Amino acid sequence: MREGAKPKDWIAGAPDPDPIAGDKIVRTVCLGCHSACGLQVKVSQGMAVKVEGNPYHPNTREPHLPYETEPSEADKT
Repeated sequence: MREGAKPKDWIAGAPDPDPIAGDKIVRTVCLGCHSACGLQVKVSQGMAVKVEGNPYHPNTREPHLPYETEPSEADKT
């Protein structure tokens, strides 16, 4: 943890705080291999607090969209 940074005080059993109130989701890819799997990272007070797979990343879609698909059409799927 960075010096001077403090995590939020979580209350046992309380729901996650409203993501609009400062927490955000950052979408990126893992560069651990050539697959570039999609990730989404929950960031709270400038620190990553949760890392999970991105269900909206093109690599996780089944069936995969053809390469020739126009972006405007791909956005509708």
